[in-house]
Amino acid sequence: MRAKAQDVAKLLLPDLDLVDSMEGVKTLAVEIQKLLNQNNLKTVVITLGSKGCIYYDAQLDEPQFVKSRKVDNVVDTTGAGDTFFGGLVSNLALGKTLAQAVEFATAASSLAIQKKGAAEGIPEHKDVIQLLGE
Repeated sequence: MRAKAQDVAKLLLPDLDLVDSMEGVKTLAVEIQKLLNQNNLKTVVITLGSKGCIYYDAQLDEPQFVKSRKVDNVVDTTGAGDTFFGGLVSNLALGKTLAQAVEFATAASSLAIQKKGAAEGIPEHKDVIQLLGE
């Protein structure tokens, strides 16, 4: 579990005993989602770097895990999280499902880490679509 998610857990859920495992991250996603204003925000996404991510909202039976895409030539991870977030939000704005948006974001961030620099690494939409095989 990334330090940021752990920090959130300690502040918001001090009594929650989390084990640093995938099941612990899934529990964290569920517990954080319960704290959200259900009339506004309903989704929690926790990125786990090279391991992938967990996402959850109240419409799902349980948190979903999406593994990261294998990348043979990691050049620079700067901007990978921003690229993931941008891919996620832009696809949700386009009306994609949460699962589709996470899949797109995962692919986009896998392309971003194969180039040097934050801005330079952000892939074009067409390149992500091509990677996804759509």
